Amino acid sequence: RRHTRSFHVTGVQTCALPICGDVKLTFTKNGEFESITSTGSARITSTLPSAVDEAFIMAKLRAQQKIVEFIKNELESEHFKQSIFDSLQEGETDAGNKSANETKSKVAYNVKQDIKTKSKGILKGVLIESKQIDTTNGIILVTVRTGVKEIQASGKVSTLMGN
Repeated sequence: RRHTRSFHVTGVQTCALPICGDVKLTFTKNGEFESITSTGSARITSTLPSAVDEAFIMAKLRAQQKIVEFIKNELESEHFKQSIFDSLQEGETDAGNKSANETKSKVAYNVKQDIKTKSKGILKGVLIESKQIDTTNGIILVTVRTGVKEIQASGKVSTLMGN
C-alpha cells in the first residue's frame, strides 16, 4: 500500500502541519512541540455486537501507528524541514532575508529535537479525541491526540498510581 506524504502549515501563534493526510502537528513559532493529532479508520466487518468494538480498536491503533511512523520517518525528511520553512514564510514580506532563513532553520531544528526528546512521552500520552461511526459506509473514524498537556497528565497519573 502506498502512502503519500504532504505537508502544509498554517497558524499565527501556533503552527499546524498536516502530515500523511490525517496527521497534524502543532508547534509554537519558537519551535516548541505542542501536539500531534492523527485519525485512523477501520471497516465494521460484520453485524456481530463485538464488530463495532473491534473496528474501534483497529482504527485507534491505525491512528497511533501514524504518529509512530511520523516520528520514525518524517521527522528527519528534508520535506518536513521545507514545510516548516514554508509555514513560517506566510506573512513575511522579505522571504529572501538570510537572517529570516536562519531563524526558520532553527525553528525546524527545534521542532525536530523537541519531538525526539519527548518521543517516549508522546507515545505514552495518546488520548482519544473523537470517535465517529459512519453507519452508511460501515466505517469508524478515531482521532487520537498527544501533546505536552497529555504527556504531563500521563506523568501525573503514573505518579499517583505509584509507577
